[in-house]
Amino acid sequence: MEQDKLQLILDRMAIQETAVRYAAGPDLRDWALWEKIFTDPIELFLSPRSQETRKISRAKWIELERNVCDAYAATQHLLSNFSIDVDGDRAVCRVYVQARHFVKDADSHDGYGYYTFHMIRTDEGWKINKYGITLKAQDGNHRENLRRTMKIVMENLE
Repeated sequence: MEQDKLQLILDRMAIQETAVRYAAGPDLRDWALWEKIFTDPIELFLSPRSQETRKISRAKWIELERNVCDAYAATQHLLSNFSIDVDGDRAVCRVYVQARHFVKDADSHDGYGYYTFHMIRTDEGWKINKYGITLKAQDGNHRENLRRTMKIVMENLE
């Protein structure tokens, strides 16, 4: 029984670390980090309301995200309030996000909401196999950028 509790704590810590690495990848422009945290392919939620998903190869997803991030001087993804449910070798992690995409200096496109990461345990550790963002608020610039980004993403989904 104590061993099960300890394993749950260790799993939650590893799952949280995977989510933190997700945020750090684009902020540090460390795309090799994303290679380690995603399954291949991955599923993306198209809409939080419909729960509809589409698959995309890990390499294509990283390429698309890299192109988006490279258009900004810097990005900052702040995560908080982790809620993690573990069920054997599967888990769901919901975490608040404040996403800032800096055009230059303090001029930024901002969005706020939460990520929902579905993860599976692999031989290499916990990996994200399905995820999406639910935005609760965003400024007009972020909204327009997201529309452009989603159009490009939709053109590249399987």
